[in-house]
Amino acid sequence: MAKSKDLIKRPAKWFALETFGNGIYDLIGLFWRSAIMTTALALVVRFASAIPPDVRLIAGMFMVALVFLTLQLVIHRWRKRVRRVIEVSENKTPVTEDEKSIEALTAKIEGSNQQIRKLESSADTLQRCISSRDAELAQYAWLHDMADIQAQDIVSYVVVEQVRFCYHDLTAPIPFIIFGVDIHNKSVFDVTIENTIEGYIELAGERLLGDKELIHNPKISPSGKESLTIKQRLSSVEIGLVSRCENDELGAFYYFDKVVIRVAARTEFPQFERASLKLPQYIGSKDTLFSTEIASLKAQLEEEKAKRTKPDITGKIKGVYSEWWANGKLSDSKHVYFDYHFIINVYLANHGAVATIEQFKLILKVGERSYDGERETDNHDVKEGEMNWRAWGAGELDDLEKSNDAPLAHTRNGSLWFVVTGVLNTEDRAQMELELYVIDKDGSSYTLDTLPQSQWQSNPFLKKARMEEARARMQREF
Repeated sequence: MAKSKDLIKRPAKWFALETFGNGIYDLIGLFWRSAIMTTALALVVRFASAIPPDVRLIAGMFMVALVFLTLQLVIHRWRKRVRRVIEVSENKTPVTEDEKSIEALTAKIEGSNQQIRKLESSADTLQRCISSRDAELAQYAWLHDMADIQAQDIVSYVVVEQVRFCYHDLTAPIPFIIFGVDIHNKSVFDVTIENTIEGYIELAGERLLGDKELIHNPKISPSGKESLTIKQRLSSVEIGLVSRCENDELGAFYYFDKVVIRVAARTEFPQFERASLKLPQYIGSKDTLFSTEIASLKAQLEEEKAKRTKPDITGKIKGVYSEWWANGKLSDSKHVYFDYHFIINVYLANHGAVATIEQFKLILKVGERSYDGERETDNHDVKEGEMNWRAWGAGELDDLEKSNDAPLAHTRNGSLWFVVTGVLNTEDRAQMELELYVIDKDGSSYTLDTLPQSQWQSNPFLKKARMEEARARMQREF
């Protein structure tokens, strides 16, 4: 690069020198011409006027003219050399072979550096692509594992859901029967079925020896469902056999356990070998396209009828009112026990046979411990000095237990009064929850619902009663 800059600077330098030289050249030319003219004038004056010549003056003038003429010649040659150097510089032609070699080597090195920078940029781009591909492969590693597993046992994932008798044409020039094979591809591969069908179909213990072919054989995509269409040609003897079997009350039964239909081998990775599909043993000619659905609906109907022969009771807790009270009989210096009183609003439904209720059962769960609930004491059985918990809310709510002996055919609503005694004190009441069960007259138990403590509410009827008692006491006293 330094050499190139010198070559660029050099023409400008020589151009300045040439301009200066031209000025000096013109000045010298003026001087020697003036000297010659002065000498000539002196000679003319000498011979014309007969004045004695000034030898020294004339000789001096000639000497000056000669010197200036010599200087002009030298400068002229110097100017020619300068022009040659400028021409060489303008053509950018190296003066020597070494300069040519250095310049060529410098250009080659610069080209190599550019190639290296391009390769480094390409390497960085390639590395980023590789990192991105590695990240994508890591995300889909599970899919590769699944594909490897399925490739080892492909017939477990390519399933024949059913073989259907479609129709036959016994009067065609070449009589035939059409069967449909419904296939569900549960694998992650695109699956193809080989066109060649091996084996034979049996009817009434006889082989159907006519040609078989797949007249519709689509590719089956992953998680896709497709149907193959098999055409079984019949001989004249086989036509009579098919007619007799079709006229039977149950229809004809075609056996497929000797038929071989294969999944074509996969050549892409991961590979799997060709494998035979698992076909049903036989199908009936009177099975229709909707026979499976009809059979399923019949089974559901029978199941529903069976349910109707037994009660099927369900329920939901619509609300819980609760209050807790210290149990002085059980508490001691080390432990404190509480009694929890509940009013539970319940919705009942019976989806089965009519039933009557024997009792309701309540369980209070506190962490890992469980406590059985008891019915609140009836009003007439409350002892003197005891609190009548059933009295609170009895006027506003319907007692569900009063309807236990009435047949439960559909739905029922009402409230239940329960008490759970001797519950050990716990600081974390959020661990509490209620479980409610109903038991019918046959002793069958049905789980109704579960409700956590966070959805319980304080007993509003108790608060109302206490406010009325306080108001009456104030009226008496004041």
